[in-house]
Amino acid sequence: MNKTMKLIGTGSIGVVCFIYITFSIIHMARVNSKMDEWNESYKTIEEDVSAFIKVSDPKTIRLYVKELNKILDEIHFLGKMINSGQLADESLTSILDEQVLINKRLKYVATHTDSVFKRYNAWIETNSDYVNYNESDIDTLGMRLDSTKVANSLLSKQIEDIQIDIDKIEKMIDDIKDSKINKFW
Repeated sequence: MNKTMKLIGTGSIGVVCFIYITFSIIHMARVNSKMDEWNESYKTIEEDVSAFIKVSDPKTIRLYVKELNKILDEIHFLGKMINSGQLADESLTSILDEQVLINKRLKYVATHTDSVFKRYNAWIETNSDYVNYNESDIDTLGMRLDSTKVANSLLSKQIEDIQIDIDKIEKMIDDIKDSKINKFW
């Protein structure tokens, strides 16, 4: 019996050791599972903290602020370019409108100057005929005729100057029409 008891005792101790080892393995598996879970949580927290540290680093913040200031400066510059482009457009349109108006006025002045010149020539011819008919006042009329001729030559000179100015303005208008500005429009 002694052997059977020893055998039963040894079997019981073996079963108890087996159960203990089995529970220990199950418990260690649960502990390992929990450790893996905590490890994953730790990695997530560590990534979040490292991202926060990187973002809250004064050098990083200065870099971001510097870059944002560059972007804002570029936006302001683009806004100024757009505004100046609109102003240039309005100014060029105004200049071109004024040149068209000046051209019309100059044509009007040239037309009326020709009319005045023709009337003045007719008046001179009338006065010349009058001088021929009144021989007694030839000296007086001769002086008047001389002064009229001087005035006529002065007026002719002024008309020629006006015509030269008109030609210059027309050339400037043609140059503007042929320029890059007009091609842009």
